[in-house]
Amino acid sequence: MDRWRSKSSLTRRQFLEGMSAAAIAATAACRRAPYRSSDFHLPDRSPVALLPAASYQVDLGDVIYRGLSLLGTQVKGLRVFLKPNLVEYEAATVINTNALVIAGAAAAFLRSGAREVIVGEGPGHRRDIE
Repeated sequence: MDRWRSKSSLTRRQFLEGMSAAAIAATAACRRAPYRSSDFHLPDRSPVALLPAASYQVDLGDVIYRGLSLLGTQVKGLRVFLKPNLVEYEAATVINTNALVIAGAAAAFLRSGAREVIVGEGPGHRRDIE
């Protein structure tokens, strides 16, 4: 029995009982939401605007600007961060956002009064398949 005692004279049983209490406390802490739900409002309906664009050759900045206006999006004086899906590329497929849409969105936000538009992207997660 002495072999389980540490220099602090804590027995193995006491250690395990203490660990059980810590595990229960940690589990309780993990059940709490990481935010206060009262800080967020979930609307009954989300506003949507559908505007035609026959091709990427139309003035996408104007189309997106009209959409922002229809939705009442207020960005005057704000910094806008655009996160398009650019990290994936595969020849002959359309799995990433067309650069003309990104440029159009940036132009639309600036026209709407945004102080700054930043385009950011994370690193890709696919390895070279070939």
